[in-house]
Amino acid sequence: MAFTTSRRNILLGGAGLGLTLGGCAAQSGSVAAQTAVAPKPKPSAADFLGPAAGVAKLNSNENPYGPSQSARRMMEYAATKGAYYADHKVSHLAAMIAERHGIDPDMVVISAGSAEALSAIAVIYGQKGPIIAPRLSFDETLAYAERLGVAEVKLVPMAPDLSVDLPA
Repeated sequence: MAFTTSRRNILLGGAGLGLTLGGCAAQSGSVAAQTAVAPKPKPSAADFLGPAAGVAKLNSNENPYGPSQSARRMMEYAATKGAYYADHKVSHLAAMIAERHGIDPDMVVISAGSAEALSAIAVIYGQKGPIIAPRLSFDETLAYAERLGVAEVKLVPMAPDLSVDLPA
């Protein structure tokens, strides 16, 4: 089996996030204060190869099958061209995406992943008023805006069945 490197594998390893739900009942304070994080054990080399056989990680958007052969060929090709900046191509890519979806290119944002785009949205909208989010959510983007001091985050408890309580 070949070793595959991804940002997620490097940052998280197989150790997981170690989040606990002990602070779920709390309704005030910062996002960071409401999220209890257990210390992570030092990852081993095997942790970077994904979960054990037969285990499906449902808490991450990871692909247990790895890239297709055509994607691998393109990655190999792109690696030979990787010494060049792509910034002049981004506007062309945005225009292609906009054309395909019948929207204005100004409505397309190219980012280095969803966390970057979601954090930018939290910073922008956090300046316009409080951000209200369910208690169990992807809170890294909310915590980012809160740490910058540009957003007040209000976490709403989940419904008893753990669905989002929209009226709350």
